Amino acid sequence: MRCSVCDGEFEPTQPHRCLGTPGTHDAPQWTDHWGEFAAQLKGKLEKGYQEYGDDSFDLSLDQLIKELQAECLDIAGWGLILWVKLRRLDAMVHGKTS
Repeated sequence: MRCSVCDGEFEPTQPHRCLGTPGTHDAPQWTDHWGEFAAQLKGKLEKGYQEYGDDSFDLSLDQLIKELQAECLDIAGWGLILWVKLRRLDAMVHGKTS
């Protein structure tokens, strides 16, 4: 990864001291969460493989489009649920009634 201040290269999981510029630039925040994210993704992929094998790699383009459209609806539905829960939490925090 390259530093946007000094253009020096650095490992994103390690703090970086700018070349010629005082101060320390910490690694991007996403690196704090990458290990857990990658581990959870790996677990889901392994579980999917146990259930379905490699069938997803053999889907036709039409099947893949339909599968992804269904997943988008799932994500949107969870977004609605999260939005409602956040509104309720906001109302609780601010003493509003819904």
